Parts: sequence; structure tokens; C-alpha cells
Amino acid sequence: MLRTLKWITAALLALLVLAAITVELVSWNFLKPVITDRVEQATGREAAIAGDLSVSLLPRPRLSLEGLSLANPD
Repeated sequence: MLRTLKWITAALLALLVLAAITVELVSWNFLKPVITDRVEQATGREAAIAGDLSVSLLPRPRLSLEGLSLANPD
């Protein structure tokens, strides 16, 4: 029983490490159109992201949008 618990714990830890590495290495710029569409729907203004989009889990979770601009309301 203890041996099985150790294997399950090791497998879960390995999956967490793999997920963290994946999040760090993926280029998140493919989400720019989705984010700008959602911002436009929520605010009613035209939005644009001129820079990069990045997501990081370590040392603290962080989402960074560079060059986000909103148009003035009509």
C-alpha cells in the first residue's frame, strides 16, 4: 500500500512539473484575438495588443500583456 502511494505521489508531482514547464515554454500570442474580442465585447471599445502576451507560474503566477490599447469611446 505504501509503495503504491509513493508511486502515485511521484506521478502527480511529475505531472505538475511537466505542466509548469509547458506553461513557461508555450508562446501565448495565439490568444491575442480571443482576448481582444472579449475586451471589446466587455467594454464596447476597440482593443489591440501590440506587444507580446506571456504567462508565468513561477515564482508567482503572472499574466503580462504588452502594448494593450483601448480606443476612446464614441
